[in-house]
Amino acid sequence: MTNLTAEQRERVSKLADALESGEYEPGKGFLCRITEDGRRQWCCLGVACDVARKNGLDLSEQNLGNYLSFDGKSACLPSSVMQWYGFDTSNPSVQLASYVSVPSLAGYIEAADANDNGATFAELAQGFRDMYVNDNSTTSAG
Repeated sequence: MTNLTAEQRERVSKLADALESGEYEPGKGFLCRITEDGRRQWCCLGVACDVARKNGLDLSEQNLGNYLSFDGKSACLPSSVMQWYGFDTSNPSVQLASYVSVPSLAGYIEAADANDNGATFAELAQGFRDMYVNDNSTTSAG
């Protein structure tokens, strides 16, 4: 179990805001996939990396042709990003409510799995808030 600091909860809140912003096109399989026409399609964890980088975390980004890596990771969070948010795993769990667009995903599920199995960014944003921001005794099961 990990108790997040107020600063870390604020960072997760920024992640949730970014997921809801419409700035990121959803994608699957990589933190960030680059399409043939150059568009970037993001996993929710890739958005987490980008938000951390934009908010001061020293994080390398490498374009590997059809996907990006962050500190050498292309499918899960690098340890620097985990520590920045206070997550205790590279694929943190989120709490998805029963109203999720894919009912079988309701409950606690790893973020990338929910992302790749059809949860929307809005649902994931709420899942991050419910799991890490809204409760002072927040934990990151996983």
